[in-house]
Amino acid sequence: MALPPLTTQAPPATNPKIGFWMNYDLGLQGDYKGLFGWLDTMGARECASTLAYFERELPTSGDAEEVANEIVAELRDKIRLKDTDRVYLIGAGGQPEKRLITGRFIVGGRRTKAPWEGYGIQQEVPADTPAVV
Repeated sequence: MALPPLTTQAPPATNPKIGFWMNYDLGLQGDYKGLFGWLDTMGARECASTLAYFERELPTSGDAEEVANEIVAELRDKIRLKDTDRVYLIGAGGQPEKRLITGRFIVGGRRTKAPWEGYGIQQEVPADTPAVV
C-alpha cells in the first residue's frame, strides 16, 4: 500500500503583532460595560485597576500608527464616551526601523494639575549647572 505524498505547503503567514497598554479613566458613570466588552474581545490582560495590555496584528505596511488609529475608531464606535473620559494608549509607534515606545491621550487629555503636585520637595538648580546623566 502506497502512502500519499507529503505536502509542502506552509501554514498561512500572519503579520507580526504589536503590544499596547491602555490606561482608562471613565469616572463613576462611565461606559465600563462597553469598554470591558471591547477589552475582552481584544483578549486583553489586566495589569492594574485601570490598566490593560493587549496585542494587535500589524498591517502589511508595518505602521503601528495605523493600528493606533484603528483602536481609536473602534473605541469611539463601541463605547459611549463623555467629555470627562480619558484614555491613554502606550505602544511602539512608527515604522519598524524607527519604532519607539510612545504614549498619547486618544480620548480626553492631560489634567492641568497632576494630583501629586505640591507633595514633593522642589529644588531649584541654577541654569548653568550641568545635568547629571
